[in-house]
Amino acid sequence: MQALLEAAKSAGVVIRTGVSIARFQQTVQGVTLFATVEGTVEQPYGDYGALILADGTRSHLRAQMRVRQWVRPYPWGALWSIVPTPADADSTDLRQWYRGCSQMFGIMPTGRTHEAPEQRVSSLFWSLPTAGYAAWCEAGLGAWKNSVTQLAGPQADAFLAHVHSPAQLTLATYADVRMQQWHDCRVLAIGDCAHAMSPQLGQGANMALVDAAALAAALRRGTSGDLPADWPAVFASYAKTRRQHLRYYRQASRLLTPLFQSNSAALAVLRDSALFLARHLPMGRNHAVTTLVGGRTGWLFGRTPDTSLHVWRHDSSLRPPDQPAASVAD
Repeated sequence: MQALLEAAKSAGVVIRTGVSIARFQQTVQGVTLFATVEGTVEQPYGDYGALILADGTRSHLRAQMRVRQWVRPYPWGALWSIVPTPADADSTDLRQWYRGCSQMFGIMPTGRTHEAPEQRVSSLFWSLPTAGYAAWCEAGLGAWKNSVTQLAGPQADAFLAHVHSPAQLTLATYADVRMQQWHDCRVLAIGDCAHAMSPQLGQGANMALVDAAALAAALRRGTSGDLPADWPAVFASYAKTRRQHLRYYRQASRLLTPLFQSNSAALAVLRDSALFLARHLPMGRNHAVTTLVGGRTGWLFGRTPDTSLHVWRHDSSLRPPDQPAASVAD
């Protein structure tokens, strides 16, 4: 993170935090932002050549774009908590336990914290219908721990021992976000703001990183000398390069989600059979691996070009455009 901040500063990027952008107003010449002051009063916050929305699934600014869009909440969510990793526990592998499609518990290595860099931490997650959250709260923490132990066995107990209150578990809810197109003249939506999907493939971070790389490449292609960037053209070029890749992951997410979060017994059998074949057949294993690393653009032979997944290095010769873009992040 520190390296990213230093690279941004050296490129002339101004980072401001603690600002609530309430709305934007777009003209042919640029975009004006309006911030909320003291929770109620709006005031102009600056004029920019373009606006990039990266404020997540629940973006309130996305609705102000003049493009058709759909937001469909998922009926299932997950309870999340981050706990210290027990000293004798495996801290390198993601582990998940399933009972049909309706119960799932997972332990995911999550690195270390800045507050205690010597302590490894792990994320715990428990699949739960959002409509069942009130019943979960009423049943109590003990009942939940018993359910986890019955599913995952005693190896989960050392992790559960760090959970002392229901308040340590946060209910995460998800939604499927679709847009007719991701850009509206000088405004662009990226990441979950543009194409949020089920977390079952674990591709939220991957897709956002590839979005950023593709946008950087489009800006390089669309910037000529000292001339201001043609932001509508840059955003259209970006969208064209991302269409096929994101189409595959949107389709895969919708197809796979009921296999992991639903009340269907038949889909559980289908899932387990398909994963067994994928594990033991070279073609199936290759397809699964390339999907999970974010490297596919189609169901049969589609693979992303190597350049689309490169980590784009900062080019000191590329100075900020005369009309900078504002980026709103959550």
